[in-house]
Amino acid sequence: MNNKERVLKVLELPFCHLIKDINKKTDISQEQIKEILNELINENLVYIKNNFYYLRKQGKIVIKDRGFGFISVPENENDYYVSEYDTQGAYTNDIVDFYCEASNDGKHLDGAKVIKIVKRANEYVFGKVFIKRKGDKINYYVASHDKNFNVKAKLNSNELLGAVEGSIVKAKVTNYINNELVEAKIESIIGHQDDPGIDISEVAIRFGFEAQFSDEAINQANKTPNSIEVKDYPKRKDFTNIITITIDGDDSKDFDDAISLKVLDNGNYELGVYIADVSEYVTEYSPLDMEAFKRGTSVYLADRVIPMLPHKLSNGICSLNEGENRLVLACVMEIDLKGNLVNYEMNEGIIKSRHRMTYNNVNKMLNNDIEVISKYDDIYEMILEMAKLSEIIRERRNKRGGIEFDVAEYKIALDENSKVTDIILRSRDKAELLIEDFMLSANETVAYHLNIMQLPCAYRVHEIPDNEKVIKVLTMIKNLGFNIKTNPTKIYAKTVQQAMDVVKDSKEYLIINQLMLRSMMKAKYDPKCLGHFGLAMQYYCHFTSPIRRYPDLMVHRLIKN
Repeated sequence: MNNKERVLKVLELPFCHLIKDINKKTDISQEQIKEILNELINENLVYIKNNFYYLRKQGKIVIKDRGFGFISVPENENDYYVSEYDTQGAYTNDIVDFYCEASNDGKHLDGAKVIKIVKRANEYVFGKVFIKRKGDKINYYVASHDKNFNVKAKLNSNELLGAVEGSIVKAKVTNYINNELVEAKIESIIGHQDDPGIDISEVAIRFGFEAQFSDEAINQANKTPNSIEVKDYPKRKDFTNIITITIDGDDSKDFDDAISLKVLDNGNYELGVYIADVSEYVTEYSPLDMEAFKRGTSVYLADRVIPMLPHKLSNGICSLNEGENRLVLACVMEIDLKGNLVNYEMNEGIIKSRHRMTYNNVNKMLNNDIEVISKYDDIYEMILEMAKLSEIIRERRNKRGGIEFDVAEYKIALDENSKVTDIILRSRDKAELLIEDFMLSANETVAYHLNIMQLPCAYRVHEIPDNEKVIKVLTMIKNLGFNIKTNPTKIYAKTVQQAMDVVKDSKEYLIINQLMLRSMMKAKYDPKCLGHFGLAMQYYCHFTSPIRRYPDLMVHRLIKN
């Protein structure tokens, strides 16, 4: 280790910042230490203040409501506390240079002080135009609607682009005056505060969700057919004589998955999962592909959907609409009465959906609603068998240790003016679980196939969580008086699942559920098959939603290639 490295090593220690302190720790002469420190200052690795020397670090800051904040550094698990007096006017998500020093109150030994703001997170102010009058002079401002960027933006009255008091605008920041005031220039007018749905329009624009497609993409979409004939696709497997159905929400407009089921002579089930063959129309590197890649997913907002693909495709030729011939990638699986995959086949195919079913109607059928059963009597027996298979698949996953985290989903009800009238908890009844189980089975089978064939795949992985984090939650559960088993050396999905089952009906459940969820790793995409801890699956990818999720489209292309 050379002298420069030795000095840096000492600076990593707390409370050792004077040259004489570094001298005592290293025996390097003070004169040489000073030369090294000056060199490190020039390299932006060291910061000097009042003859004290500090390692210069960089991270992302989050400012809390009371003014203080925390800085996170990618390679460091712990965050650094910053008092409200040491943020240098930083806003949430700004990149800052900082140095470590215990906070003034002595409560935070891992304290930090911001040196300077390296990169602002906010280039724009989104908010409402208001006027301040001072004598004959009128000043125009934008009041930011973002609580993480709570500023007023002063506007040039000659560059309003037609904005008036009450206009909702997007304005580019041109100058930071202080922590509460910036200067900005209006780039676009989103609407007026009284316009229906203006809040959601602002959210969409603020987060960069693009509603408009390029002219090239629209032209390509317009060239896709409105319908198809089976005879035009002789190489595809014809599934049009098989009873296939879609099951979705009442308000769904696009249908990218259909299912079929029959009981085989050997007692096993043949489950067919048919996914819209989007890749047939969205060819690689085409304008549609570039638009889809840029979006990544469809975006679902309270009163609208911003689709990944134009409606001509997402609601048309790529949607498995009732009574229409549609191109699909089919994953047909033979599953035994214990939920094991016995055999499978994947094909490019054509289907014609027999019924557009809703979760609501399927649940009514499963609850013996005579009126709905009589309306769909041709598929009633199949629906009953689907419910049985769903329970078998779920039971098998539970035995393997699949974890059911209770994460509530809500639907926002709006009136004709896009004002919120209600917040409704989404239910997960038998029909919802049925579709979930069948889609998970198809995703697992496709990932298994690509893996054993040693073909590339964009796997959806959920790695084994940090042992220490999970043990902390399990220990807390034990301390609350619950009888659970723990293994301090290795965490298994089954261990987490059993602990959550024990506390399921307790008053502490919601808190424990959140803590356990936060102790998990985040799911991500990876070219390596690293398994899915939460689902207790060795193989998993996203295959079933290519209309609204780009990674699924990638997996389709890999299968077809």
